[in-house]
Amino acid sequence: MITSRSLRYAVSCLLSLLLLTSVTPRLTRADAAPCLVMLKDGDLWMWCDGSEDIQQLTQYGHHRRPVMSPNGAYIAFNSIAPETVTALTALGYSATDISLDDWPSNMWVMSLIDRQPVQIAAQPAEIGFAGALPNNAVSRSNPTWSPDGQTIAWTEIVFDQNPALDSLTYRLVTYNLVTNTTQVIVPDLPKPYQKEETLRAIRVLWGAGGLALVISHEPPMRELYIFDPNGQQIVMASLGRENFYDFLWMNDGDRAYVGIMYFAKPWELVDPATGQAQPMNGTPEMYSTQGDNYATFITIKMNGAQIAGLEWQAAEKSISKVAPIDFHGETNFAHRITVSPVGVAFVSDAVYVWRESGVKRIKNTENIARGWEDTEAGGLAWGTTAWRVRR
Repeated sequence: MITSRSLRYAVSCLLSLLLLTSVTPRLTRADAAPCLVMLKDGDLWMWCDGSEDIQQLTQYGHHRRPVMSPNGAYIAFNSIAPETVTALTALGYSATDISLDDWPSNMWVMSLIDRQPVQIAAQPAEIGFAGALPNNAVSRSNPTWSPDGQTIAWTEIVFDQNPALDSLTYRLVTYNLVTNTTQVIVPDLPKPYQKEETLRAIRVLWGAGGLALVISHEPPMRELYIFDPNGQQIVMASLGRENFYDFLWMNDGDRAYVGIMYFAKPWELVDPATGQAQPMNGTPEMYSTQGDNYATFITIKMNGAQIAGLEWQAAEKSISKVAPIDFHGETNFAHRITVSPVGVAFVSDAVYVWRESGVKRIKNTENIARGWEDTEAGGLAWGTTAWRVRR
């Protein structure tokens, strides 16, 4: 980890300069095949097309999954804070146990050129673990990038000196990479239903229509909130009592929606301006924004009139090839499968790359997933991707 203030300042200046001069660079021959970044055993690793093995980028053991910037030049990620690791290890927690919950964590950005992580959010100096909950500490969600790539957002759980489960503060935070400034844009988010044994930060996704969060209240009621970049609430839409596989920003034609993929009812698109839902009338498809030749999309397994699960297909457009892939992602799937200009990568018992020539298993990625209850397992990022409705 980087602790030198001077190095942090220099790298931060480089980040700002590159973001100001080239937010969405045109791809060249050299960067048309981005390297695949993955989370393995709490560290970040990289595999580049043509390589036989993976390369280790970090050596900490408690990082979370990487999230790619819109220009494909940076990743953002959080990591369990060292103070947290020390306290929980002393209590007998294993590395896997620590990885399963949203404990107090720090936020980082890494350039994929110099590969030096820069910390952009840390813990209060008074952090402690005197009781069942941390005190004077901050837990953070996975980050999400603004569409222009200049700002990162995440949610926080703030633990005070004497925290109680029903008095925790939840807030929405942004960090501007150009000005190197942090802003709490929503200081008091609606409180979700929580249990001490499964404490979770609220997930946030930034898309063309704003910052989307789904908050679960007394189970099983869920509400979709969308905020603008300044923290003003645009819409709140009730999602009712239905469980769902995931929610994602996706385009239908030239319009952006929040797609809701329910377990047992037809999937819907929610208008971010009005909160009105309409039938999806298609299936979600992930594609690379750096070259739209490969894609992966979901088909639905039916049992009579009921949805029985999801099946995944990969597509290579230049030869009109579509084939099923051995990926069984249902919940927590969005970061376990990804697309680049040169193939589709996914996690099963290892990391695999699908392309028209066949399927390749990446060496030394066996057992990368520690079970589907580990929401960080795999953590693939391979260039920049987006979702759309496929018909």
